[in-house]
Amino acid sequence: MQLRTYQRSAVEFALDHVAKRKRSVIQLPTGTGKSLVFVHIANRHLKQRKRVYLVVSTAEAVTQFHRLCLLSGIRAVLDIGADTAPSLAPFVITTYATAWRRFRAWIKPETLVLLDECHHVNYTAPVNLEILQSFPMAIGASATPWSRGCLDFFDGNRHMYRLSESIAAGHNAPYQIEHWQAPQAQGSPIIYTDNGDDLRKICASLKASDYAIYQRRNARLIIQRYRSDLLKAIVVRRMLTEGFDNPRCKAVYVARQTQSRIAAMQMSGRALRPHQGRKAMIFVMNQELERIAKQAFRKAG
Repeated sequence: MQLRTYQRSAVEFALDHVAKRKRSVIQLPTGTGKSLVFVHIANRHLKQRKRVYLVVSTAEAVTQFHRLCLLSGIRAVLDIGADTAPSLAPFVITTYATAWRRFRAWIKPETLVLLDECHHVNYTAPVNLEILQSFPMAIGASATPWSRGCLDFFDGNRHMYRLSESIAAGHNAPYQIEHWQAPQAQGSPIIYTDNGDDLRKICASLKASDYAIYQRRNARLIIQRYRSDLLKAIVVRRMLTEGFDNPRCKAVYVARQTQSRIAAMQMSGRALRPHQGRKAMIFVMNQELERIAKQAFRKAG
């Protein structure tokens, strides 16, 4: 798979720092090919007969990375849950949750650790920080590497592709932040809430056949139906903020109360993949959420 110019720049930046035994972070907006960049970095490192340990946030992301590796002709082994990768596997993909228990088995002198959604490496996540610091070489990637300490832990080395550049190049959808309105089923929306009363009000504004409330026990079925356009909307509580994308999604409703610019950007980012030239609409519940969302977009460049 061919890389775009900004993706090649990110790969070369990261590998240059690896060659110097320095850590670095790649900041790319949601939907601009973070996964592809990581796969190319992994392939280049593997060709030197060295190992790669890729840590991602969710099982959904594991599946996406594994599929991309197969399409790229790269063999990767999964180490997740009860499935343990062979000890000599050169390229292992895992989740943070599994890595917390097993990362020490993969520490080797020439192993490169790739940390997707690297904003999870911060002062409040000591195990993630230990994973980073246990490997001789490390690269992080995130659309929002702004958590406290994250960039410092990667030695302050960052390659940034600004959201405004990406929108201008057509790699992300233009966006508009709007005041709250009752959620509609148009634009394959994701509706975020953490309040039972808000949840009930939101669901009451939608036809029962149009939406599902995201739940772990039937998550795969809900996502499959949503991606197939059989469900017009998903209502979620603190889920689907990263490691999940549906290009049809062009509306995000944020009723979830947060002071985090990372959370605001991650939620908004679900609508930023380009699709048929449509604009991403971000509806926010109140003025405080609007302020946080606007700050997040400014920080993304």
